[in-house]
Amino acid sequence: MFPGVSGPEMMERNQWEASLRMSKTVMGVAENPMRLRMEEAARMTGLKQIVNVVTDRDGRIAGCFAGDPVQAHRRGAELSRGIHAARLPRRADIVLADAHPADRDFWQSAKGMYAGTMAVRPGGTLICVAPNPEGVASNHPMLMELGYRPHAELIGMVNRGEVKDIVGAAILADIAQIIDRADCIMASPGISRQETERLGMRWAATPQQALEMAFERQGRLASLAVLRHGGHILPLVEGE
Repeated sequence: MFPGVSGPEMMERNQWEASLRMSKTVMGVAENPMRLRMEEAARMTGLKQIVNVVTDRDGRIAGCFAGDPVQAHRRGAELSRGIHAARLPRRADIVLADAHPADRDFWQSAKGMYAGTMAVRPGGTLICVAPNPEGVASNHPMLMELGYRPHAELIGMVNRGEVKDIVGAAILADIAQIIDRADCIMASPGISRQETERLGMRWAATPQQALEMAFERQGRLASLAVLRHGGHILPLVEGE
């Protein structure tokens, strides 16, 4: 189906295509578009068996699934959903999410934002709290070179061949979709105000300051949801 496309190129294309969709169409959906493309590639290469483990938030193994690449994955995904799902009655005006355990740099801690966007209402405020001791993304400098760009602009740049780091562009596209629908604040000692604003978010020195900024924008009676372990959690809103 992909003549002339190498393995790495296919992986980049898969990640880019997945970034064109909001997190809610991928996170927690076992048969999401990116996964189906991965399974198609696996069949083409003759993959016969996988061994996957599901861990809880403390890193303990909760289940091990081996066998057919599709069937074993689906069973593992079912267990993972049961462990990591957090049910909310409605979307909140303000969502504060950490990114633990994926918080080494912004490249990882963006996972907290992906989870948060599934819980915040359109126009609400999303606060991402993470240490990010290694900064933004030393292995993908283009994140800071380009900074925030509207989602449509990033798509155009990639389609015109103006971006060499397609995987980095995918992360910027993911973040752009979130920023375009919510007020985003970053509270991170590892990322400066200049870097935060370059990425399209408001900067806060501490989580408390971020909350004060959020309530100032959303009103003192705004609803608040706190998502711990944002690198693992799966927010599910009733009725969605």
